[in-house]
Amino acid sequence: MKFWISKNSEVSIHEQIVTQIRLGVASSDLLPGEKLPSTRELARRFGIHANTVSTAYRELAAENRVEFRKGSGVFVSGAVVREASPRSIDAMLARFVAEASSAGFARSDIE
Repeated sequence: MKFWISKNSEVSIHEQIVTQIRLGVASSDLLPGEKLPSTRELARRFGIHANTVSTAYRELAAENRVEFRKGSGVFVSGAVVREASPRSIDAMLARFVAEASSAGFARSDIE
């Protein structure tokens, strides 16, 4: 999964990271067990503070969307239940992303 960060956005960088990972999980672009870029790697790539990335990862871990594996990194959690209910927000978001993609919208437009 590619990350897109805009430093000029009204949305904080932290929230941009969290939202993109949530969307990635909901749309199955990020699968359980998939390794995410390290905190340092994302910080270097986008020229942002490592604490910003770390805070985003901790928020996602609190939601059980990612898990920290000591010495290995950050991974998409296998505990995420995508389709617990057809009316769950994750299920609705996944359907929206799939429908928008099949209609020809670019990933950046969907996000």
